[in-house]
Amino acid sequence: MSSKRCSALAVGPAPPGITADTLSPGTVRTPVDGAFPFDRNAVRTAYRERIPLGRYSVPDENMGALLLFAPDAGANINGPGSSWTAACSPGRRTGCASIRPTAYAAHDDQLCRPRVAGSAQKELDAMTHTLRTLAPADEAAVHALWAICFDAPHLPALHALDPDRHRRTFVAVRGDTVDAVVCYVPRQLRDAHGRVERVGGIGNVATRPEARGQGLVRRLLALAAEAMTAESCAWSLLFTDTPGVYERSGWTGFRTSWTEGPLTVAGPPGPRFRIRAATPADAPRLAELHAGFNTARPLTAVRTANDWIHRVPAWYGPGAEWLIAEDNEGTAVGYTVTRHIGEAVEVRECAVAEAAPAALGELLAEVALRARAAGAAVGRAHLPEDPAVRAALPRFLAPDQVRERTQTVGMARPLLAPPEAIRATLQATGATHWHGDSF
Repeated sequence: MSSKRCSALAVGPAPPGITADTLSPGTVRTPVDGAFPFDRNAVRTAYRERIPLGRYSVPDENMGALLLFAPDAGANINGPGSSWTAACSPGRRTGCASIRPTAYAAHDDQLCRPRVAGSAQKELDAMTHTLRTLAPADEAAVHALWAICFDAPHLPALHALDPDRHRRTFVAVRGDTVDAVVCYVPRQLRDAHGRVERVGGIGNVATRPEARGQGLVRRLLALAAEAMTAESCAWSLLFTDTPGVYERSGWTGFRTSWTEGPLTVAGPPGPRFRIRAATPADAPRLAELHAGFNTARPLTAVRTANDWIHRVPAWYGPGAEWLIAEDNEGTAVGYTVTRHIGEAVEVRECAVAEAAPAALGELLAEVALRARAAGAAVGRAHLPEDPAVRAALPRFLAPDQVRERTQTVGMARPLLAPPEAIRATLQATGATHWHGDSF
């Protein structure tokens, strides 16, 4: 009942002793509370931010005020009565009163009667979403969303490799539509001292274009962070071109670097190693070389046999060129992974046996030779700081024109590990995360 209507009722029947009173206790928790289609957690958060008690009331807490009007002690109370919301003081009345209409505006929105616009409408739209883990029936919708947001057809197949993908994937659903998705996968990464620790890799984050700006990813990231912590992940790692989305959720960017310059034109000295294209039969030896080259390298992932079969080839793609260097006995002692992008060739990964560091120089010289023949003029080396790499680079890039480039696409968030331990790993000499180990 409105205050005006109560005032009118209080006038006519008053002479014979009939009074009309109202109570406005704000939102009261009842069994009906769960029947509305908006996100109750969002409303409770609003209460915590604006209301001293930070919660709804329950029916028993309002009984005292109701009983005030019933006995003779309340006989002289007539007309609009009391209004309160979770112990608001008069000075906070405006802030408190703004919460309840916002909540019910979301209900009106569900009934196609929107009452707000602009950024407030986006906030209410987000409240109508259900946030939960992935169900098997959602997978087709998630794959379709990835197809909208990414040019990466390998994502569904890689996602299917994780037998626990349903509990590690979080979706924001509105009706029958998946509007946003966040996934994580635990990986074994080496820390600053070469020790292996469990790290949660965030990937495949997508939001339907028309649902952006509602904070859906931020809320899904919070769920993922809780799950990664429960799964004993020391920290979380991701790579992105949109860092602002993740900074608001606790991730901090760190810089990575690469070397760039014109391809060298110097002819190779007498070859000591045979360079050839890698074949699937070389996979076991490639895995051995990779493990040996990265045995104590910070930030590198411990690859499994399954990674070599599925993950690594998928991330480097069918256009990648794998070259192997063999010694005189036919044993593979090094390899490179390269990819042509426009007029440039990029070296995305390498490994070399400790006993044959010169093999890397001959591999890079062969990469430069093939790239120039294909019309490339520029080379980029996404390789770690390492003595073997440092000695080999002049065989790939013109030494007097080399430039160091940096970017901030990597981001980290502490979970169980202290921030200083994570910084030590990220800033350690030689730290690198190979592209083939992406999430």
